[in-house]
Amino acid sequence: MEDSSYAFEIGTDTTTSGERRFEITGPPPPPRQEDPIVASVTPNPVLGQLGIRFSFREPLSYQISIHSIDGTLLLNKTFATSKNGFVSIDVLQLKAGAYVAVIKAGKNYLLKQFIKL
Repeated sequence: MEDSSYAFEIGTDTTTSGERRFEITGPPPPPRQEDPIVASVTPNPVLGQLGIRFSFREPLSYQISIHSIDGTLLLNKTFATSKNGFVSIDVLQLKAGAYVAVIKAGKNYLLKQFIKL
């Protein structure tokens, strides 16, 4: 463990007293972590097979669900633990229109819109 002490002197110099005193702070905060879920859907628009490429911060079991634009659940699949990968979902039975793919991993989720032709 590193020594966290810091030696200094306070003299008659006014920069160390009153409203103009200095402050000792810790190290800067770590950089912002990446998003918990990163995903893309291809092709968009889609005819038959919707591809979802995903990456999570850590290995997690996950679910992918397809919803109509009004929020109605149309399809839901649960998958084993993974940190990243690719899933192909058959959307041939869906009518032409706008849909939302919801990727849920742990307590996080991500919504991706797509168009079915």
